[in-house]
Amino acid sequence: MDDLTPPLLTALRDVRWQLLSGRSTKEAVRNYAFKHSDALASRIGQLWILKQQGTLNLAEINWPNFHQKTFWELLERGFEGQPIVEPLTHLEDEVESVAKHDLDQHLATLPFKALFPLLFLQFPAFVILLIGPLLRELV
Repeated sequence: MDDLTPPLLTALRDVRWQLLSGRSTKEAVRNYAFKHSDALASRIGQLWILKQQGTLNLAEINWPNFHQKTFWELLERGFEGQPIVEPLTHLEDEVESVAKHDLDQHLATLPFKALFPLLFLQFPAFVILLIGPLLRELV
């Protein structure tokens, strides 16, 4: 089965775990970016390479959501030597609650989505079964 954890939550957990195990922020980001193969990891890897080359322009980066932007800003603070484990933990909790809320909303719509095959496939068949004999007697 596919991994159902959102990529940002995976990134937060991986980087935080590596920081707690004694690695620097640069090592943690490099290990995460080149160990995972999702879109966020490749984007972080590209930004990491641009930052190492000194050609990163932060104004040109368009993040898909606020949490990813906040994650990169925390990593930037970590590159400067500031402690980021505590803010990463808070961001992880927030992303986890948002992901749980999104999952709950999706699960709430599933019963209605399951009714579409009933409505479009079975209901017309029952109508034909009910109206068919009436039409045969009329003709």
